[in-house]
Amino acid sequence: MVTDIFCGHYTVASGSGVLLLRSLPDPLVVSFDESDEQVRTLAALLRAEALDEGPGTAAILDALCAALFAMILRRNGLPGSASWTAIADPRIAATVEAVLREPGADWTLERLASTASMSRATFVRHFGRQTETPVAAFVTGLRMMVAADLLTDRDLTVATVAGRVGYRSESAFSRAFREATGTTPGRYRREIS
Repeated sequence: MVTDIFCGHYTVASGSGVLLLRSLPDPLVVSFDESDEQVRTLAALLRAEALDEGPGTAAILDALCAALFAMILRRNGLPGSASWTAIADPRIAATVEAVLREPGADWTLERLASTASMSRATFVRHFGRQTETPVAAFVTGLRMMVAADLLTDRDLTVATVAGRVGYRSESAFSRAFREATGTTPGRYRREIS
């Protein structure tokens, strides 16, 4: 039996990437069944490329690691992470996609349940089982991820970003953003440039 141990770190410039990576356990340990042929193939490619150390090795390793990370999220979710990245129930996945498309919309529990074609109680139960996240915390977290990305566009004011992610008040948005990221929108914007 071969055991592959991949160690590394991610550096991200995008706000949503920062929030996603911050939600992961440190260190991140993921095990796969040896019958998973795609992961074994990817591991073999990573091993071979790491041993080669030729021109372009770093770029290839970066791409292969990104593929492995995306595969982990898609298939299994991660303990302690934003498990909505690997939702199996298509009705809940459709709700997540709807919020991603329109983060500034008025996402009441009724509207979310309707999007999933469920009653409110059934939606809350299924959503909690699939994501291990309360509905309101999910919507706020997703809005903050979108806001972090929008803040990278210096042409948008903080008030404009707040409106695009569903906040009527810049101060309410700033409080929510600070809770999610540990910094204000203005400071966040300065730090990422």
